[in-house]
Amino acid sequence: MLAHVIEAIAIFFVVRFFASLYIARASISNGVAAGAIVIFALALWAHGAWYRSQNASAGLPVATGPAVEATQPTPIVLPRAEIAHLSAATGSPALAAIDAITLSPGLSDAPPGNVVRPGSRFFVRGWAASADKVPFQGLIVVIDQHVKIDGTAHYGGARPDVSKAYNAPNMTYTGFNGVPVSTAGLHKGPHSLQVGGLSTDRRHYILAPIIVPFTVQ
Repeated sequence: MLAHVIEAIAIFFVVRFFASLYIARASISNGVAAGAIVIFALALWAHGAWYRSQNASAGLPVATGPAVEATQPTPIVLPRAEIAHLSAATGSPALAAIDAITLSPGLSDAPPGNVVRPGSRFFVRGWAASADKVPFQGLIVVIDQHVKIDGTAHYGGARPDVSKAYNAPNMTYTGFNGVPVSTAGLHKGPHSLQVGGLSTDRRHYILAPIIVPFTVQ
């Protein structure tokens, strides 16, 4: 780019020099000088167009504005009574993955076969985002499609791997870790675990189709 700028400046001064040598009348000289300025401006514009076309043909991104920066979601904490009355929403499902069920928050002590003891707690980690590839304002964990647990306090962790995989910067802060799930009140036997997000009307949750089985035994 510097070479083209120097070239444009050289054109300006060459035209201005010959104008001062061969044109006696000041008014005409000023007119030529103005023309040289126009040439200078056109040269810069042409360079910009050339630069954009070269990048486009090479498959490189062309900057058209400020880069999109990921922002962390602003959580909405609902009272327990409102959580209990949430219902599943229809429409596009959430995007999500449950990476692991563990016996301790933040650790990798996954129970073999996802078998947990009655009256105990286990913890869930993964990520969740809306179908529009943006973070939810609340994370909902659902047991057996009807027991709802608010995991919002553990939501919003950085997941650059998810953002990269989906080519979506807004999905950076969609991780959750250490969401506690109690087995109290669950009968012995198989159960299902899903995650989703709080809808904008704060009356529904949007589930992801991923189902992780676990067993109380």
